[in-house]
Amino acid sequence: MAVYKLLRDRQIAIVGARQPVRELLKLTRMDRLVKTFDTVEDAMTASA
Repeated sequence: MAVYKLLRDRQIAIVGARQPVRELLKLTRMDRLVKTFDTVEDAMTASA
C-alpha cells in the first residue's frame, strides 16, 4: 500500500503472474490496484 501511495497517478502492473498469485491479489482486493497481464505487450496496450 505504501508503494501505491508513492505512485499516486501511475499504474502498477504484474506480467506473467501464475494463477495462485492472481487469486491472492483477488482475495486481498489488491487486484483493484495492481493489474495483471499475460504479456508485456498486453500491459503496454492497456496503459496506452
